[in-house]
Amino acid sequence: IMDYVSPTGPVYQAGTLSGNPLAMRAGHAILSKIAEEKDRIYRELEEYAEALQDGTEHNLDALGLNYTTHQVGAMGSLFFTDANVTDQDTAKSSDTETYAAYFHAMLEEGVYLPPSQFEAMFFGTCHGEAELDETLKTQRRALKRVHS
Repeated sequence: IMDYVSPTGPVYQAGTLSGNPLAMRAGHAILSKIAEEKDRIYRELEEYAEALQDGTEHNLDALGLNYTTHQVGAMGSLFFTDANVTDQDTAKSSDTETYAAYFHAMLEEGVYLPPSQFEAMFFGTCHGEAELDETLKTQRRALKRVHS
């Protein structure tokens, strides 16, 4: 494998913690934990992501905003467009100014989202029903501010 890595190979690889023993050990520990409980973990992650998407769509519908959402497993995305986003061109039809205002409104409320309209959201196992409810309430407030 190392023959393929730069400087002798064609694949460039770099990172702040690449090969760091502590980071490698932490990564191994979490992957081992996930392997032990993967059925439960992935089921819960997907349920959370679906519930967040449903709640987000409800909040957006209530304000009459144009949007498209996507959710696969524990990843999701929100585009402020009524186009069916299937590629870069349709994603570019999004209202990035509205997304930027939404991002900042959520950040001011303590929820950190991807800063770009074109990045996916990733959900973690630390999120539960209470966090979901609070996130959706926060989102309603933020969307109302953006939409007003």
